[in-house]
Amino acid sequence: MNFKVLLVNMALIGILTFSIFAFIIQTQVDNDVEDSYRLTNDTRISTVYSQLEDDFQTYKDNAESSEGNFSVVPPTQQYGELEVTSIFSLTKTAQIIIKGFWKTIIILPQSILGVPSSIVGIFGAILVIFIVIGVWAIWKGVIS
Repeated sequence: MNFKVLLVNMALIGILTFSIFAFIIQTQVDNDVEDSYRLTNDTRISTVYSQLEDDFQTYKDNAESSEGNFSVVPPTQQYGELEVTSIFSLTKTAQIIIKGFWKTIIILPQSILGVPSSIVGIFGAILVIFIVIGVWAIWKGVIS
C-alpha cells in the first residue's frame, strides 16, 4: 500500500466533501433561501467547525513551540550523530489528519442528518476493526 496514494485519496475525499457543501451553499444563495434555513446559519455546523478549528489551532501552537524549541538548540553535534528528538512526528501528523477527516466526514453529517451517536459508534468500531485487520494483512504480507 502506497502512503502517497492514501494521502491523495484522503485529500480527494476532503475536496469532494467541501465541494458538496459549497454547492449546497451556492444553491441556497442563488435561490434566495431564507436566512434561518441557510446551511451557513446552522449552529450544528458552526459547532463542529469551531471544534475542528480549535483542534487545528492547538496543533499549530504545539508545532510552533516545537519549532521554537528546536531553533534554540545550538548546532554542536558532529556529522553522523543520531538525533533522537524530532520536531516532526508521523503519529501526530496522522492523528491530525484522522481527527480532521473524522470530524469532517463522520461528525458533521451525523449532526446534520440527526444520526444517533450509537450508530456512529458502531460504525466507528467496525471501521477500526477493518483498519486493524488491514494493517495486520499488510504486515503479514497477505496484501501487497
